[in-house]
Amino acid sequence: MRRLLQQLQAAFNLKQLGSVNTFIGIQIQRTPNGLFLHQAPYARDLLQSAGFSSCNPALTPLATKSATSSLPDQPLADPNTYRKSQELSNISPLQDPTSPLLPFIKGNIKLKTFVDADWAADRTDRKSITGFCSFLGPNLISWQVKKQVTVSKSSTEVEYHALSSATSEVIWLRRLLAELNLPQLQPTAIHCNNHYRKTRYYRRTQSAGKHR
Repeated sequence: MRRLLQQLQAAFNLKQLGSVNTFIGIQIQRTPNGLFLHQAPYARDLLQSAGFSSCNPALTPLATKSATSSLPDQPLADPNTYRKSQELSNISPLQDPTSPLLPFIKGNIKLKTFVDADWAADRTDRKSITGFCSFLGPNLISWQVKKQVTVSKSSTEVEYHALSSATSEVIWLRRLLAELNLPQLQPTAIHCNNHYRKTRYYRRTQSAGKHR
């Protein structure tokens, strides 16, 4: 590493700043157990710039169900604040609500993925939401929540769409890990929650039986 730094300094004008403490607005906290990532200073600065630093906190700041509106969407007067709030979601969405940090600790290097889908979650266009996250051992390394492109006609179909997206992510991660000399020698497990689909199927069959 020292030789590499010497070669870089010989070719470029750079400084050796020591251990990293901040990266693109993410604070890196070092503990004996590992690294912890958080965005507390960035969040405080964002709230202050938006004029919400004195507001009362809420456990669920967004509505869980959005009502359908026929009014046309109006562009924001200041889109920069919205973009900054989106940057804040680099870490926040998939955290444990009881913990403000995203930990990186020592462990195995086995890749695993969890995937789920919300059927027809958007009441406006009835498109479903796919969500999945991937772990390398105990560490969360990749996640995504995205609306599906097409309208699924059943909960089974929406689950297969979600599995397809998660599989594409897993293939990319496996290739990346192989380039980093961390090859995955075993197939990667993709865990899918199909309880919702089974419950709906059971209720429909029970309802049909009553009618008969």
